Amino acid sequence: MENFVAHIEKEKNGIKEQMVLKYPERNIQAAFESLKQRGFEKEDIKCVHVAGFKLAIPVSGKKTVLFKKWIPQQWVDKEGNVFDRRENTSLTQKPGTGKYDDNYIHVGIFHRWAEETHEQDNGVYCQETYAIVELPNGTIEAVIPTKIQFT
Repeated sequence: MENFVAHIEKEKNGIKEQMVLKYPERNIQAAFESLKQRGFEKEDIKCVHVAGFKLAIPVSGKKTVLFKKWIPQQWVDKEGNVFDRRENTSLTQKPGTGKYDDNYIHVGIFHRWAEETHEQDNGVYCQETYAIVELPNGTIEAVIPTKIQFT
């Protein structure tokens, strides 16, 4: 599955041009550079999906943010071996896992808010809002609103 999909609409000489561009990476800057080389500007983009999230509200200018990341649960046995899944009841949760960072220690550039609708196990549809944040290495994080801090 592509991680960056841009639906573009631009009018040239009275002719409306439409394109759908797909990128395998999660690097927004690389995708926007490719669009620029093709003669498109950010304002020509009507809808963008990044890593499965539909970008909602355009934001002008770059905003630096701090955010907390989720630390996945890990389990340990009596010998100190670490497991990503709880294989049996004798394992205990490794301290500091299965939670968000305690402090806002990660830095990124806020691009815009996004929304995702998905079906839960019980058949109920749920809509969630995320911040699309670009890390210094160009990768993307989807951050829930309560774990982001604008600087």
